[in-house]
Amino acid sequence: MIAIAGSLCAGEGMCAEPVYVLTSSPSSIAERDGLKRTLEEYPAHEALWKSLGSVSLTYTVKQAESGLIMPDPCEGLPIRVRLVHGQLKSALYEASGGKCVAGAPARRKGLLLTPSAFFARIEAARRQLACYSSSAAAGCLPTALRVTYDSTLGIPVKMEDYSVEVSDYYWSLTVTNIKKES
Repeated sequence: MIAIAGSLCAGEGMCAEPVYVLTSSPSSIAERDGLKRTLEEYPAHEALWKSLGSVSLTYTVKQAESGLIMPDPCEGLPIRVRLVHGQLKSALYEASGGKCVAGAPARRKGLLLTPSAFFARIEAARRQLACYSSSAAAGCLPTALRVTYDSTLGIPVKMEDYSVEVSDYYWSLTVTNIKKES
């Protein structure tokens, strides 16, 4: 954000030029603008996904978050997801870690496993825009969600939420090995 102070006059004809004051860092401004673009672009991708109707797919999801006080050993484990006619049929760990065992159902709280959950996470990022305001509430994290989409299906295949100014937070989700079933 750029604020302009009023002109400074010490007397008739003795006025200084306006003073420009930067109230946000260039990286913060770039992240805010990137988040705005993400929020503007996602409805078209969601519409593409919805236009395909009840699609059956399998894919692998990996979701990770750093900055946790106590790291979760299940964090970042690949999960094989199967959608049948657009509905979640199964989500099984493909590897083991901590209490999570390969082949067992993925039931941890907070996992995003379906395209509708991915798009809901993008929409939820709208609240982050307020954190870039000079009147943001204390503790509001100004992070910027970045999203890459599958061009054929419209679903997010890479999502990252972080900020260069918030060093102890990073969240990501990747979707790989997408196979459309007949």
